[in-house]
Amino acid sequence: MGASYGSVQVCRQTQDTLRDVLEDLSAKSKIRFWLGPALGCWTGIYPILHYMDPSIARDLSRRLGGEIFSLVVHDDDVFQYEYYLDGKRVDQYCSRRNYLGTPTENARKAVRGRPQKFVHLATDSECFARFQSRIAEQAKRPAMVASELLVALASALGMANVQTSYEYLSDGDDDVDGWDQFIHVPDLRTEESRARKADAARQDEVHRLTREGLLLAERGGRRGRDVPFLHWCPGPDDAGFLLVAEPPEFSTREPVPLEQIGPPWSAGPKPTGLMIDPRVKTLISSPSGRYVAVSY
Repeated sequence: MGASYGSVQVCRQTQDTLRDVLEDLSAKSKIRFWLGPALGCWTGIYPILHYMDPSIARDLSRRLGGEIFSLVVHDDDVFQYEYYLDGKRVDQYCSRRNYLGTPTENARKAVRGRPQKFVHLATDSECFARFQSRIAEQAKRPAMVASELLVALASALGMANVQTSYEYLSDGDDDVDGWDQFIHVPDLRTEESRARKADAARQDEVHRLTREGLLLAERGGRRGRDVPFLHWCPGPDDAGFLLVAEPPEFSTREPVPLEQIGPPWSAGPKPTGLMIDPRVKTLISSPSGRYVAVSY
């Protein structure tokens, strides 16, 4: 799998103006954004999962007017752009027009790209001419790496920070221009404060349930995408449970331990000595508890 990038590039808008608009959008739709600083003409907006759903550019264009680009690279196989002017999509391009099936001839023509529609935005005429040549070549021989087309367009228009996305930025990709000026919408400090209060309330509830004998044991992981998925079944002689913590997808293919949890519950999970494939679908024990079956 290759890289996936996604951003909305907005021309001649201040970061403060864009933050106000994004805060309103986020409150209504629960979409999360990173908002970059204004660099030259352009300010980058990085919506979550934009490489899968670039429609946010259309919504921003209707609210803001002006000139806006949606830029997407998917798995380094496909490069797409959409160019909006005053709320209307003026041009669009897809480097592999049959990527999601066999389109009609009209559909193929619609995404062939007509860069002359935005030639007035070019900051480097030679780079712009090379970009036009590249997409013409791509139509005849669709073998070019998609991110190369993205970089070519960005170079022609003077855009920065296009080879990233909400997901990369959230994972600590600070190799971008002006990282210290990036803003998260909604405000992460507010979310962190809410999370701390929620964690404190949860711990209070855990202590109460433990005191009352209703909660016997805990088995979990970190908040977020790293939380394992637990599979469990009754243990031998009904003495507690057998469980396996399936790791997050793609994080490991190494065998993971089959554990047993039971009295004394405060001791937590104990290893059974068995290691199994982590790609578990179902875990079930025989009536006697002597045998365990695992499906994948």
